[in-house]
Amino acid sequence: MEDSLRRLNVEYIDLYQLHGGTMEDPIDDIVDCFEQLQHEGKIRYYGISSIRPNVIREWVQRSNLSSVMMQYSAGQTPGGRHVAIIG
Repeated sequence: MEDSLRRLNVEYIDLYQLHGGTMEDPIDDIVDCFEQLQHEGKIRYYGISSIRPNVIREWVQRSNLSSVMMQYSAGQTPGGRHVAIIG
């Protein structure tokens, strides 16, 4: 983390986002790490990006996450059809 902060020339990361979490991940260990980084002032918030609702549910129950990013974009419906955002 120290190297990343130095390369970015910042004192902290606003949002540290885990991408692609699975149920096999050591969620509690990852949460502990994120909480420690938050306590040290190296990150302000943390979250998860996952296409798996069961993984998101576990993270919500077992952490103090601030962000959840799901698989769908504003321009795509769950069925895979693209929709016009701006007329």
